[in-house]
Amino acid sequence: MKRFLLFGGLLVVVAFPFYAQNWTPQDSLRLQQLLRGKGEIKLNPEVLKELDATTPLNNPKAETHKSWMDFDASMPVLPRVSEQKVKLTLRPYTANTRYNWDPVYQKKIKIDKNTWRGDEFYALKTLLIPTNWAKSPFDAGPRETIEQIEATGLRYRMTERANNMAVGGWQGVSGKPSGIDLMTPFTKEFWDYKGRKRRARTLEVLKSLSLPSSLPRKEVE
Repeated sequence: MKRFLLFGGLLVVVAFPFYAQNWTPQDSLRLQQLLRGKGEIKLNPEVLKELDATTPLNNPKAETHKSWMDFDASMPVLPRVSEQKVKLTLRPYTANTRYNWDPVYQKKIKIDKNTWRGDEFYALKTLLIPTNWAKSPFDAGPRETIEQIEATGLRYRMTERANNMAVGGWQGVSGKPSGIDLMTPFTKEFWDYKGRKRRARTLEVLKSLSLPSSLPRKEVE
């Protein structure tokens, strides 16, 4: 019994759509009443295109939609512009970093005599240093503020290391630990033995002749 009911239900479900597509006498009566009426007949344009028999099968109609004329919703992009990639690292400087390139701010820097200071107002600050402040790290007296310590030529370096650990410390900006210039052996005057000997001999001769080694400057009236 269940199989018979299931089969009958499937037959009705499948046969009903096909039955709805058949032309019946009632449809003929409705069509005659519609044609005899005075109202405007509105036809579906899409159906008329499908029923158009004047167009050959091998000659399709031209496409009216032009996709290349639609609005471009994508954002404009400048050509030949590389995207800046932010790289987080504790050591931005590498062996291939150029001397005039700042890897932190990703821009070129101007190299001059005050580049290493990192302070545009350093020259102005040096003119405002009080006279009672120490001018050298070896001068006596307490340093009450960081400005007084920096006035002696010291800077605090956070990148100093001890026992393979980051340890901050004060370091001279001139690069002369204990008053010794480590760049002296790389100068021409350091290896000019004959030149130093000639200068010393010249000073001895001038001293024996009681002549001044340097002529006094003429005073301007």
